[in-house]
Amino acid sequence: MATITTVITGATSGIGEATAIALAKQGHALHLLVRDIEKGAALKQKLIADTGNKNIHVIKCDLADLASVAQAADELSGKLFNINVLINNAGGMFSNYATSKDGFEMTFASNHLGHFLLTVRLMPLLQRGTHALLT
Repeated sequence: MATITTVITGATSGIGEATAIALAKQGHALHLLVRDIEKGAALKQKLIADTGNKNIHVIKCDLADLASVAQAADELSGKLFNINVLINNAGGMFSNYATSKDGFEMTFASNHLGHFLLTVRLMPLLQRGTHALLT
């Protein structure tokens, strides 16, 4: 069976981290999109140590910054032929009003717009990945 290529946001804590651990144990090639690259690197080392899966990659992606999202999508598009699974897990709640670099309300920017742009930009890879799983 071919390796399943999975991209996940919000993997450095909570449900995202538990999901990354479970998928690494199953042998997925994981691409962790993280805002904090140091936390992502620490998680990568933990996943390798705990699961033996060395096919773990960390990519900088701040979902509240649309340029960062586009750059992460471009990086994935340059490295991968397909993506089988995209897990848009990252989320945050900001109790005080703030705006993103792009001028959008922060919760809306990071929880919705960032994931929407990421999904749209990765759609060609996702379509090839879905086809690969079905054939």
